[in-house]
Amino acid sequence: MPSEPVTVVVRIRAKEGREAEVRRELLALLAPTRAERGCLNYDMHEMPDEPTLFLFHETWACDADLDRHLMEPHVQSWVAKTDALLAEPMQLSRWRKL
Repeated sequence: MPSEPVTVVVRIRAKEGREAEVRRELLALLAPTRAERGCLNYDMHEMPDEPTLFLFHETWACDADLDRHLMEPHVQSWVAKTDALLAEPMQLSRWRKL
């Protein structure tokens, strides 16, 4: 069975007062992630009326590419900082395009 692209949505809420630091850390993920094998898109968004909220919309060629991405050093470095920077755990969901 051929692999299908997988879409990922990640919701991130920064601790109040840590928004700028979270924004910098997340922006630093863009270039290395977009260069990864299987990354079809990796888009970061911020909520204009709520500066603590960020959202990623990602599309990966297959689940294996996403799983590999999650183990990349730049991602693991970010994950190690989340307890100090985020108000709640990241909410990640996987989707399939119809």
